Amino acid sequence: MNLTEFIVRNAQSHPHKEAVCLPLADPPVSWSYRELLHLIRCVSGGLCAAGLTPGNRIMIALNRPEEAMPTLFGCMYSGMTASILPTPGLLQDGRSRNAEMICKARELDFHALVTNEANSSADFPALNAGTLLDSAPTPAPGVEPVADIPAYIQFSSGTSGSRKGVMLGHEAIRNMIHDFSTAHSFIPDQTTASWLPLFHDFGLFAGVLMPLVFGHRVLLCSPVQWLRKPGRFLRLLEEYSAGFLFITPSGLIHTLRSLDETDRNTNLTKIKSIFLGGEPLYPASLACILDGLRALQCPDNVLRNGYGMAENTLYATITPPGSPIRID
Repeated sequence: MNLTEFIVRNAQSHPHKEAVCLPLADPPVSWSYRELLHLIRCVSGGLCAAGLTPGNRIMIALNRPEEAMPTLFGCMYSGMTASILPTPGLLQDGRSRNAEMICKARELDFHALVTNEANSSADFPALNAGTLLDSAPTPAPGVEPVADIPAYIQFSSGTSGSRKGVMLGHEAIRNMIHDFSTAHSFIPDQTTASWLPLFHDFGLFAGVLMPLVFGHRVLLCSPVQWLRKPGRFLRLLEEYSAGFLFITPSGLIHTLRSLDETDRNTNLTKIKSIFLGGEPLYPASLACILDGLRALQCPDNVLRNGYGMAENTLYATITPPGSPIRID
């Protein structure tokens, strides 16, 4: 089953339920499940109009989650293989250096590139994200996945060996989501928060895809927005009654150390789980986190520390619910 089928089902059963909100975006963004599905179908229609077909590989070089997310799901919906890559060469206005990204896409054997520009070369299509999102929506249902065509290519930093692109199928991602959610009571009608970058599997699968599968509201901001206002992001957790937070240990420490007088009045008693990952957690860091969270009325037993890699489709091990984090 195509992973986007879960979004289709949520749009059918709860069309007006808020799916994604980015309150720190300019302007702020809020999509219902029906609106998100419409954007996905628009992207799918634009990809098909550009002559792309199921099985094609699409590189996504977008730094704004409100563009990258529906573009990714539009690729999946169309039976294509997508990959979100870091865009270190961004210009100040948010556009990517198109020629450099086209060269990179060619080198990595992609069939098309999606950026904030639309300067295709003679033999390689570079599609504009805004144009795709404004395309006529496809009336067709999501493409059934083929066993040997992956849903996503996650580029690994090389934790378990050399750097590589790891092919992840629809079924593998779906099984990971089922295992994780079953173990950690990922029930519907919750709000999940994250600022993690979508080119990282922790940010993409844990912070976005998994909660959308379960009909959550995803409270999202970009890493840049979080860095500018870490205390504001923390207050959003209370304002939106967030139940789940995905964050790195250093990111949480930075947030807790950046609080002003208003931020220190934040109440996090409604948080059910804070999932730490993406980097090692050291005893001194854990102590700092626990002290900071206690000051915000957050119980100690909500912390979960995990380790994973792309080859494991996100995670390999994580603290069981209700258990303290073990220090080795």
